[in-house]
Amino acid sequence: MSSRDLNSLRVVFSESRRFIEACRSPAGGYSYRPYRPPDAESTRFAVNTLRLLGSEIPARTETIRFIAACRCKGKGFAMVPGGEPELSSTYYAVTGLRLLGSHVSDRISIVNWMESKRRRQGGYGDRSLRPNMTDTYYALQTVRMLGGRLAQTEEIEAFVRSCSNEGFSFKPNDAPDADHTYVSVQSLRLLGKRLGSPARIANFLGKCRMPASGFANRPNAIPTMNATYWAVHALKLLRWGIPDKHGLVGFVLSCQNADGGFKRSPKAVAHSWLWHTYCGVHSLLLLSNDRRAWTE
Repeated sequence: MSSRDLNSLRVVFSESRRFIEACRSPAGGYSYRPYRPPDAESTRFAVNTLRLLGSEIPARTETIRFIAACRCKGKGFAMVPGGEPELSSTYYAVTGLRLLGSHVSDRISIVNWMESKRRRQGGYGDRSLRPNMTDTYYALQTVRMLGGRLAQTEEIEAFVRSCSNEGFSFKPNDAPDADHTYVSVQSLRLLGKRLGSPARIANFLGKCRMPASGFANRPNAIPTMNATYWAVHALKLLRWGIPDKHGLVGFVLSCQNADGGFKRSPKAVAHSWLWHTYCGVHSLLLLSNDRRAWTE
């Protein structure tokens, strides 16, 4: 990128930091937007975005204390203190603690609890006896971060591949989308398995791209910030070329609000969210080939 483009990104990132700081709760943790209660998901994305930008984490001790308060004894983590444990919130909490350099206590009970969510079809399902790719990805990432060892990985691999069509879907026989294509590519990578046909996957993601704009979650849908992140990250993992990066960067920048955060899409009349801000910052780092994109 030119020096002018890099300087522009520095301003964008500085504004993003301002929004993230506005989401920080005095009691510890972060909320999805300012003046809302903190939760484990938002806290993870705040910490993750700051780490991507090479920034210090303010009130680190209070942030760790908030995440630790979401722990459910003998199980995983809830989204908020006093809540019920979920695969998603456990993934967010463990990721946040790892990024903060904090030890996760009683790892064995977390891994055992997550393994109780593995279904006979091979994948994981949190609130259903039928597995899905989102919960499977959460489980695989969390077990890896905790240093656990997975048994019967062939069954997990078979479930992931059963969700494959052009791209990958939430469950077998569902329509493919960018979201579950990304988590499936990541899941196979975590299992140490080959993708099979990167060209087919890249071709599907190409169908989700709108001309001179971003990516939609499915072909012929409205481009969004989160779908653009999923597609860009998946293509980078595939080591596949991304055409018209300039148009993509323009789309991402058009999702930034005046408060420094990012919203779901340029035309959305919506508040900034920490999740979309993470997607925006990470996408810009990936598109500019910034090595910080891989420091998670």
